[in-house]
Amino acid sequence: SLVKERGGPPEATVWFERGIKAHILDAARVNAMMSDAAASDDSIMRFVAHVGTATVATALAVGERVDASGKDVLCAIAEGYDAGGRIGEAIAPGLGKRGFHNCIMTTFGAVVAASKLLGLTAKEMANAIVLTSTSIGGLGISTNTFAREYYAGNSAMAGVNAALAAQKGFTVDENTLEAKGGFFASFAGKVDVASVTKDLGKEWDIVTEMSLKLMPGGHPSHAWAEAAAEAAKAGRVAPDEVKSITVHGPSRWRSRLHGPHPKDFPG
Repeated sequence: SLVKERGGPPEATVWFERGIKAHILDAARVNAMMSDAAASDDSIMRFVAHVGTATVATALAVGERVDASGKDVLCAIAEGYDAGGRIGEAIAPGLGKRGFHNCIMTTFGAVVAASKLLGLTAKEMANAIVLTSTSIGGLGISTNTFAREYYAGNSAMAGVNAALAAQKGFTVDENTLEAKGGFFASFAGKVDVASVTKDLGKEWDIVTEMSLKLMPGGHPSHAWAEAAAEAAKAGRVAPDEVKSITVHGPSRWRSRLHGPHPKDFPG
């Protein structure tokens, strides 16, 4: 609704809205939100975050604006996915211990994909990456609300906006990620630059680290859900015969969930 109200140049398609186009920043944002809302996206197994959500939404939006080929869009997605994985792993698990959400990692996939398709130089892309590192936020405690989808939209939006700013000549300190008190130190408590570029180009995260969800929901719950479904089928258990379901997991999850949620799922 906000995108429709705001209007703007019809550069990229808004998914699931016939005939609606918007500025690439708006299109990437709202499409990433809707992708995340489906809870059927990818997870990068380096640290379990949905790098593909923001990266693909961004690449398709920017690719439509510049009339990119399918090959160029796929290349941008692969490079973005790798950037998100490499930079994300450099701040994991310290990021979560500090209470932040993994959307802070996924936004790097968006900015690199956008920068690639916009034809940014290496220096411009470096500026875009740094701009993105100072533009994104999200708290892990809000994962079980609609803030989760909002984070996905912000990841895409921050990446696109940073790439567009860098394209216009906006510059920043290129060492912001690795500097004392910079991005790595602030979010992870350590600086590990070497791991970000190690064996760059030899393997691609989109090939080695990407896992697609077999069902809607978080990856940690897939095994439980599948086991429960198989047990119900094997035992011929009808839904109305189930009085309660007990799930065991790490104690930290209870503090994150603020108690059992949902308490019931009628219908």
